[in-house]
Amino acid sequence: MPGKRIAGRDQTGNFNMTKFFKKFAQDESGASAAEYAIILVVVGLAIVVGAQTLSDSISGAMTNTAGCIDNPSNSTC
Repeated sequence: MPGKRIAGRDQTGNFNMTKFFKKFAQDESGASAAEYAIILVVVGLAIVVGAQTLSDSISGAMTNTAGCIDNPSNSTC
């Protein structure tokens, strides 16, 4: 397209890596999407850790219950 400049290219059309990285670092248009992605990762990890913790607790409770059913005279029942 005439008149449109591509990030990192100079007026002659040659690619300049330094210009490209400067423009890329200054561009904030995708910052919101990246921030939402980070938030989703953190929330996802929290859900996984919580589910793992609950799974261990439920497993322990079920094991204790099974032990009480098998041996009702057990002192933990």
